[in-house]
Amino acid sequence: MKREDLISVKKILEKELDKSQEAYFGVYYLEDYSSTFIKANKKGVVKFTKELLNILLDFDFHLSKEDHYATIKFKKGEWFDKKAPINLGWVEPLDKTRIEILEENENYFKSTKKWYHKPLEFIVNVLIKVFILIGFIQTIIWLFKLIF
Repeated sequence: MKREDLISVKKILEKELDKSQEAYFGVYYLEDYSSTFIKANKKGVVKFTKELLNILLDFDFHLSKEDHYATIKFKKGEWFDKKAPINLGWVEPLDKTRIEILEENENYFKSTKKWYHKPLEFIVNVLIKVFILIGFIQTIIWLFKLIF
């Protein structure tokens, strides 16, 4: 999307906004942390969209920086619920494809494991299974003594 198009969309959204305190936007998750969702009213979504457009306006500038870890701060006003469990802080602009980013993320999580994690996981799993088996055998012996 061209910069001029972004600016025109931003102007349209600014006409939609008013200065009232009615806008609300918050990011939450379910109790089991399996799903994330947004609670918002229309004015909050418009303000969130405007903020994303501001980030898009600065995106190419930040990609051109030498610093690989340049980020764009996500500016939150009173409309953004800072007490919500998930608080967006910044956007990291990347000039990569989706597949490259997913591979990078996968490698990051693989690299955080140490060499001893796999044997340790194996030993713990074997111990848990042995204890379950012993408990099952003890339960059968107890039931057998109880009945006979």
